[in-house]
Amino acid sequence: MSSNTEKLFLLAFLCITSVTLNMLTAQNISYYKDFDKNLNIETIDNVEFKTYKKTINDGLNTFNYWFKIDDFKSKNNYIQFKNAHITNAIAYQSNLPIKTEEFERHTTFKITNPETVYIKVNITKEAYIPIKVSTTTNFQYNEKKQILFTGFYYGFALVILLINLFYFLNFRDYTFLYYSCFLLTITIALFISDGLLNLLGVTQTMIDFIETSDHFLVSVTALIFATSYLQIENYYPKLKYLSLVLVIIIGILSVCYVANFNFKYFIYLETLVFIVCLIYIIAAGFLFKRNNFSKIFLLAYSFILVLGFCYYVSKLYGFSICEITSNQVKIGGIIEMLVLSYAVVYRTKALKIENKEIRNAIVNYIKEINELSKTVNKQTVKKTIKNRKTLLSFRETEIMQLIAKGQTNKEIALTLHISENTVKYHVKNIYTKLNIKSRKEIPVIINK
Repeated sequence: MSSNTEKLFLLAFLCITSVTLNMLTAQNISYYKDFDKNLNIETIDNVEFKTYKKTINDGLNTFNYWFKIDDFKSKNNYIQFKNAHITNAIAYQSNLPIKTEEFERHTTFKITNPETVYIKVNITKEAYIPIKVSTTTNFQYNEKKQILFTGFYYGFALVILLINLFYFLNFRDYTFLYYSCFLLTITIALFISDGLLNLLGVTQTMIDFIETSDHFLVSVTALIFATSYLQIENYYPKLKYLSLVLVIIIGILSVCYVANFNFKYFIYLETLVFIVCLIYIIAAGFLFKRNNFSKIFLLAYSFILVLGFCYYVSKLYGFSICEITSNQVKIGGIIEMLVLSYAVVYRTKALKIENKEIRNAIVNYIKEINELSKTVNKQTVKKTIKNRKTLLSFRETEIMQLIAKGQTNKEIALTLHISENTVKYHVKNIYTKLNIKSRKEIPVIINK
């Protein structure tokens, strides 16, 4: 037999085995909603169960769900609820409780005989209940495959984070640092939803605290990164105040949730985090025609926000636009990391070229005004500036000339008969337009 024929036989065998293993699992899963929470394992047989056809998604319905699983085709099986928020479940077989498997990512039960299994799930958070029944072989294979892909994703995220930190140290552009922080908080959020803290044996109270704190930080880092990247202060300076108010409310809701673990606070928190991110997508839309890096931001941010809404927010309200899995969010995250990392690099280079052109224009303009000041009076200079489209106002021009002569803010205020705070305001604008960080740079660039 040729090697090619052997490979075909082996492939066919693996396919048949895979199909067979998938068939050797529970054929019947049904459920019952115990609104009054008064049923137990002795009385549960008296109710009428409904067939479990798709994932239950009932929003904030904090009552008990009973599941009945029978007609096992294999002796050894695993039952798993693939939602990290499902932590209070009890399984019974022959009226005896079954221990929850330790150090699993999600609530998992190991079944060692084919008798009917009843499971009571006490919902304390969102009633999103995906249940998966697998043979032991399938379960172990899928878990290994999932851990492998998960490890690849977090390894990739770490590499992107380190690259952005490297760019920050080289370009001295804080946008790289802000994106690194934003990426870190998003990655931690996925790490928690993947149930990896459960795998590490972290207590549920601590997980809730970490998750709440991290989602608050997502809103903070999203605000800071988007504001810096889109240069919001240059276009919509008041927008940051709206975002800041929302972030403060998110912080208050976080404290309220951690204080009494009322899940409604968490829902409000998640909704506001989504709104903060949405605000900057809208802002990027308004800036769409101004520069190319706003277009890239809009594309990448919108893509990951839609996935995040479907994966996190919609489940809390009991509806689903489309069924999004953790792996799909990760694939979307990889695309977003690549696109936004490129976008930040592209933005830095574009702004560097633009700032150089602006700086040269300002330097030539200041030199021209200095020459003009030697031959004509102040009113003529003021009129000349007013009649021309310049990058600096008349007051900024005056202040820049006095800075070049070595005067302090206080001395400038006395010379021009204005307040020192007004001087500081104009100096800040000059720094922004010249893309400098110190007044010591002004004489250098004017006299070079």
